[in-house]
Amino acid sequence: MSDHRLSCPGCSSAIPARAVALELQLECPTCLTRLGVPVVYQANVLVASFVLGLGAAWLLGAAAHFVEATFLLAFVFAVFLGTTVVPLVPPKLQIR
Repeated sequence: MSDHRLSCPGCSSAIPARAVALELQLECPTCLTRLGVPVVYQANVLVASFVLGLGAAWLLGAAAHFVEATFLLAFVFAVFLGTTVVPLVPPKLQIR
C-alpha cells in the first residue's frame, strides 16, 4: 500500500478518497483551495481501462459488436479502477 495519503498541498488537511474518485477537480474543505488530479494519473487510468476493455471484449469473442463491447467494458473497468486503484494508489493532488 502507498505511504502517500490524500491531503491538500496547501494546508495538509485530509481529503477523502471518495471525493478524488468521483471528481477530477475538487476543493479542499478546510482552506477552499481548488485541487485537481494530475493529467498523467487520469491518462493512466483511462488507458488501463481501455486496454482491459479491449482485452475482455476480445476474450469474450464479441466479433459482431466489438467496438460497442470494448467501450462498455472499458467503462466497467474505469469504474472498477476508480473505486479500487484510487484508495490503494492515490494521486498526488495539485493546486489548480
